[in-house]
Amino acid sequence: MVFAGNIEKSGIVFGLMKDRVNVDGFKQELLASDFGLASLPEEIWRPQLEMPHSGLVSPVPVEPPEEMAMGE
Repeated sequence: MVFAGNIEKSGIVFGLMKDRVNVDGFKQELLASDFGLASLPEEIWRPQLEMPHSGLVSPVPVEPPEEMAMGE
């Protein structure tokens, strides 16, 4: 498959192909001009949004900014 011009939806289509998703039930939606993730059946996109099994997300430590003196 080759995408040309407006390729913003190519990642969604590639993901469906990579995951070997059967699109028979929604292939017309794939061709719609307003196609997006919300056009896919919930059982396809919902697992991508779920939290990890632990339910905990590791925060990334943020260092405080350096202090600047006036005139620098």
